[in-house]
Amino acid sequence: MESTSSPATWSETIFFDDPTLIAIFTHLPVSVLLELRCLGSRSRRIVDQVILSKFLQRWGLVGVVGPLPIAPALASAALANFAQSKAVRGGSLCAIAVQTGVELYTLRRVNNILSDHTLVSRDVIYVPLSNPADLLGRRVSFRYCPAAMRHWFVIESDDADVETPSKEQTSSSAHGKQQVLQLLQRALGVDAAAAAYYLKAANGDVKEAIAACKADQRWERSMRDLKKSLRKAGKRTARGLAGRSLD
Repeated sequence: MESTSSPATWSETIFFDDPTLIAIFTHLPVSVLLELRCLGSRSRRIVDQVILSKFLQRWGLVGVVGPLPIAPALASAALANFAQSKAVRGGSLCAIAVQTGVELYTLRRVNNILSDHTLVSRDVIYVPLSNPADLLGRRVSFRYCPAAMRHWFVIESDDADVETPSKEQTSSSAHGKQQVLQLLQRALGVDAAAAAYYLKAANGDVKEAIAACKADQRWERSMRDLKKSLRKAGKRTARGLAGRSLD
């Protein structure tokens, strides 16, 4: 039999205080808690606290740094969603694979790295965790990687002096860089990875990036023309030798 109480009035008619509700909700399965989030703002607030607590207890974490993800992301988190961030700083993907013990193919796949010049445009890459024990007593932040097009729970440094850019600063910087990359893509007729590569190589100078890309494109066209000329010359030579053999 369905309940006759409406979701809109649930938070107004409930008689339990917050600590009591938290104690009750703690014993409920996550699937039920996610349904209870729909019953009003008070229920959603309490459920989110409980789900966060369950998330921290499940993985042995001490906290989440920065903006919290939505409750479903916490509730559905698996080991594959956790990672360490590694600074590239001119290093190679092979070196990082050897250092971390993660297969090169896996690093390429989870970071959406299709070629070497894609790595040049990255400041960091994410190394997925394989051992839950690496999370014990640690803090994590919830980050979105636009290059890999996925979210990560990233292990944070234990250094308390490390400053994390604000959400507004990160969003504004990412948006501005994305606009520049889109401009380069349209101007040069290249993909996003190539545009990022030339912009990185030019230290953010758009004009220099365009000039470098056009120079490379001219070189590639000259190489294609040279190959065509060599093929034509080879065919003429083959025909000449065939004619001589018939004589």
